[in-house]
Amino acid sequence: MVQHSPPTHQVPELSSLLHLSFCIMDIFVSVPSIIGGFVEGAAISNILFGITISQFYVYTQNWNRDPKWLKWLATGVMLLEVVYTVFSQRAQYYYSVLSVQDPVVILESDWSVPVCSLGTFAFMA
Repeated sequence: MVQHSPPTHQVPELSSLLHLSFCIMDIFVSVPSIIGGFVEGAAISNILFGITISQFYVYTQNWNRDPKWLKWLATGVMLLEVVYTVFSQRAQYYYSVLSVQDPVVILESDWSVPVCSLGTFAFMA
């Protein structure tokens, strides 16, 4: 007759459980400051976006003698700026409105955040 040994379940150590609970408590405490900084940064970004739109408008009123490549470059940069602002607003809405009841979601990355990061790195390259 074959004897089966009872399944062994490893019980996590108390120190690792305490560390995990303190990490989760830190997340709950720091969520308002994280979201607050994100909202403030997005507000400043929106102000700068408004300035960029007004500069582009003034430029389009006076671009008659500029070469076509410069017109296309200015239009392309403006379109990229619009796309970046839309994705940035999407990320802000996701974290500050849709996920406000679940603070642990701050540890996850919404799909719009890597797109914004890619745009930022592309402009700095």
